Amino acid sequence: MNYSFNTQHAVQYGLDEAVMLHNLLFWLAKNKANGSNIHDGKAWTYNSASAFTELFPFWKERKIARILVSLEEQGAIESGCYNKAGYDRKKWYSSPLLEPFVKTDLSISQNCPMHLSEMTDALVNNDRPIANVNADSNPDSKPKRSLPVKSEDQLRIEKLFGKRVSTPWDMAAQRSWVTAKGIVADMTDREWTELEDFYAAPQDKTYARKTLATLLNNLSGELDKASNWSHQHTTAQRKISVPTVWK
Repeated sequence: MNYSFNTQHAVQYGLDEAVMLHNLLFWLAKNKANGSNIHDGKAWTYNSASAFTELFPFWKERKIARILVSLEEQGAIESGCYNKAGYDRKKWYSSPLLEPFVKTDLSISQNCPMHLSEMTDALVNNDRPIANVNADSNPDSKPKRSLPVKSEDQLRIEKLFGKRVSTPWDMAAQRSWVTAKGIVADMTDREWTELEDFYAAPQDKTYARKTLATLLNNLSGELDKASNWSHQHTTAQRKISVPTVWK
């Protein structure tokens, strides 16, 4: 079986992500052409973990799950739940990249719908194999992967741990950021200052979180701790700075 991907997607999202994305877009395009799995004005597709491992036998289920999470966090796909049974938690996927994919990568018409068997054959017999990304004038060179652009809040909060701007966040931190970014956006200047002073102090005195992910997962509590620590620290300094009255 040959696998295809868009080289621009590989640069932007990563090679594994680009291969998965091409597959999802292919099925989304077919569903749109056939008028199937249309919800909220969008074409959707879904697959079980076992079906994905059959499509991609070189990936484990855990690897496939990480790739899908990465694509969703980077905005290449979105997930939903349109299962008829309430207990069925299988994820459905759509993508804002479908329209450009249809225009540039596939030629699909509503007048020439393709059915499931044809989709499978087209996927198996795809005539565009994965490109040799190392085939250039410098055989020792490696393809460069662009890093996700971080927001100002992300850059500021990672400095609490002395991270370099070019250092990508691990998956745990990325997942934690999804739920914590709303809290970060509402932080006042005073809260930022207290948190920065709190994390600049010796850890054995503050017991601050040791990783970015645990900080983000417990951000509200850390802000309270930082505020209390700042108040106690300021009070202690005031006591020390009171001049002695000589008699």
